Amino acid sequence: MIKAGDLVVVAGEANEVFTVTLVRKGGKSVVLSTGWVEPIEKCVKIPKSFHKDIHTVTTRHINFDIMEAILTN
Repeated sequence: MIKAGDLVVVAGEANEVFTVTLVRKGGKSVVLSTGWVEPIEKCVKIPKSFHKDIHTVTTRHINFDIMEAILTN
């Protein structure tokens, strides 16, 4: 059973890990730390024994207007 605070992967989101912030009434959907709402049946809870294997990848982004200027010059 998935509850607030659990770490989950969502079908269709590759291997990105999300934190559940809220299970909506009726237990049919969850709110993730990103603010997105997903159907609970798309979520798989990550067992605590695998939490040590979760890592963070940091990415950098650039404004789309600047990127367009770079590509067109």
